[in-house]
Amino acid sequence: MRQAFSNNAIVGAAFIVSAVTGLACADSDYSTLELPLYTEADYFTLDIYDKKGESLYATGCLLRQARTFRVSNLETVENASIIFHYYSDVSCEPAAHVGVGVRGDVSVVKGEERYYHIPVLADGEVTALPVDQNVSAGFANEVTYCEPDLPCTEPEVEGVCKKAFDDGTQKFKYWCVPSCSVDADCAELHPAARCDAESQWCVLPSPYPLNMSAPRAFGQAATTPSGHVVLIGGFSESDDGLFRVAGAPLEQYDGDTGLFEILDWEGDDALAVALAGKVELTRGGVVQVALVGGATDARVVGGTFGDFGGVSGNVVVLDLEDESVTLHEDALEPLVAPSVAASGAALVVVGGVRADADGALSPSTVVTRCDADGASFSCVQVGDLATARVAPALHCLDEGCTEILVVGGNSDGPVSEVIDFTSSTTSPAFVTMASPGLAGAITGPLLCGDKLVGGVDADGVGAPPVQISADATVGVLT
Repeated sequence: MRQAFSNNAIVGAAFIVSAVTGLACADSDYSTLELPLYTEADYFTLDIYDKKGESLYATGCLLRQARTFRVSNLETVENASIIFHYYSDVSCEPAAHVGVGVRGDVSVVKGEERYYHIPVLADGEVTALPVDQNVSAGFANEVTYCEPDLPCTEPEVEGVCKKAFDDGTQKFKYWCVPSCSVDADCAELHPAARCDAESQWCVLPSPYPLNMSAPRAFGQAATTPSGHVVLIGGFSESDDGLFRVAGAPLEQYDGDTGLFEILDWEGDDALAVALAGKVELTRGGVVQVALVGGATDARVVGGTFGDFGGVSGNVVVLDLEDESVTLHEDALEPLVAPSVAASGAALVVVGGVRADADGALSPSTVVTRCDADGASFSCVQVGDLATARVAPALHCLDEGCTEILVVGGNSDGPVSEVIDFTSSTTSPAFVTMASPGLAGAITGPLLCGDKLVGGVDADGVGAPPVQISADATVGVLT
């Protein structure tokens, strides 16, 4: 089972994998926390707060002298929060701030020693959450000496020998690290661990709860009233160009703890789709999230999705306050990748991939309006866009969203147009917009308010961020 390993994977003392809480027993009236430090910064402060927000521990400004930091004079800690601030110089002033590390839900009882991984968010950068975490390193055993990269020979110690430099002692140390050849070799280390064939380490592809419990793509997300983020649906498996929805659960990113949590809401199996349209709306004074359409599988054909399976015509409504899911089955014709706006309590479903006159799924010009009908929706096609669009970006031009700007999602025709429900909710006006400064076609556009912040043109070149202003009376988008 032996193969060459990279020393970079186990340098220093921080060996416990981030998704697994390292645990040891100690004969003490105090608990001990071992925490990794951000090695890109020279100075730091550490604060630990209890669940009521009261301070349990504070360091002041310290010089980082190792890769980990031990706090060994705590009593029992339950549901505490850890906050690191990192600085580039000894002042520890805001101007020298370079990053922050945050983690909640930290617990350790008297006489225990635990390791918690603390993800660090670097200032001014987009920081990816942890992936492919090394479980084998978390179960390494320190030994007096072993021959690097050969099987360990000490009694009752299994694994491959690794030699690594320890910043704290300024000496080399020797470790026996479990290796693997098949996934089954990793089961005792962590039930979700997999064997990496190249390195023969046991790894966690997504170290929940520091990251999602399962991979997902082309799902949706919504912000809860408490400021957390709920992740909904999406493809979670792919094989030879075929993407499948394979049960990635409804889960929540807790902005207070920095951790993910799997949610169990009645009826949430209706959310198992990808490439659905999504919008937030208010009905009866309650903020809800509606998903429209979607598919359970799709194949990449010619650089885009095709050969859709499990295509849905459902409208699924999530109440983020009541934590409930309501399914409106077959509310409209099956469709994939529409965009949705909320005009009052009504849904305006724009474009997407729908059945054409021959019954084949293809990009569509159709616009459908779904009005609230008691507890259900009544959906009617109300007109056609100037050109077919898949997942265009939508922006409400007025408070009631009676005028809706549509940008991109097209392969030809005008890049933008306006749907105007001002005079009629059943027969809106469609205004083609001249759009100087924008590409003629934009795939995957993203509007953040009145700012176009995403999308690529026909040559695959990313659209630069730009603020837009639409005047439907003269048909110009600037």
